Amino acid sequence: SGGQQQRVMIAVALACSPKLLIADEPTTALDVTIQRQVMELLARLKQSHQMSLLFISHDLGVVGEISDHVVVMRHGQVREVAPVAQIFSAPQDAYTQALLACRPSLAENPARLMVIDDHIAGRAAAASAVAKDPNAPVVLEARGLRKSFWLKQGLFGKREFQAVKGVSFRLRKGHTLGVVGESGSGKTTMGLTLLRLHEPTGGEVLFDGRDLLRMGGADWQQMRRRIQVVFQN
Repeated sequence: SGGQQQRVMIAVALACSPKLLIADEPTTALDVTIQRQVMELLARLKQSHQMSLLFISHDLGVVGEISDHVVVMRHGQVREVAPVAQIFSAPQDAYTQALLACRPSLAENPARLMVIDDHIAGRAAAASAVAKDPNAPVVLEARGLRKSFWLKQGLFGKREFQAVKGVSFRLRKGHTLGVVGESGSGKTTMGLTLLRLHEPTGGEVLFDGRDLLRMGGADWQQMRRRIQVVFQN
């Protein structure tokens, strides 16, 4: 997975026990569990090897956990430099204040998230989003979707690795369905299997009532135009 690839790159960078490590978004593709492990590892190495760390990130929460001091930049210029506690408790620059104010809140569901320019201009957040129709027609439905890979074992043997195990869900028109899980949990494999970029081992995938897994030829090519994908990397 993308998260596993990211961890390999981090291991390569740390292999020589450097005295200076420049970490450019090192945890971006990682789930929160692996992210925590990587952050703790960097903190331990920094202390045990007396290593200096230049940590580059857009994630304010991660920066707040690992940094001693913070440099805030915008449009190629430094806007504020301060100890990490001051940045989060009493920011002086308007841009830093806007960065902190624009962090999404789980307690609210605005129609549009506030952006930096909204805060600087003094514009309030948009009103709450209109509730979705719970009875909207089902656009996509997975029924018992499975995907296995066969891995070499020994000289002549093979073993089955079940990456997706009987996944079922429904997505209604106009709704957003979030898929969450740790790195390597099968999220991306499931998505690729829905599109038959990985051929499924079993199950059904219905799009507008038609089973994508049983389509072929011109029907499948025509249906592909109606379904597009943005890859993680």
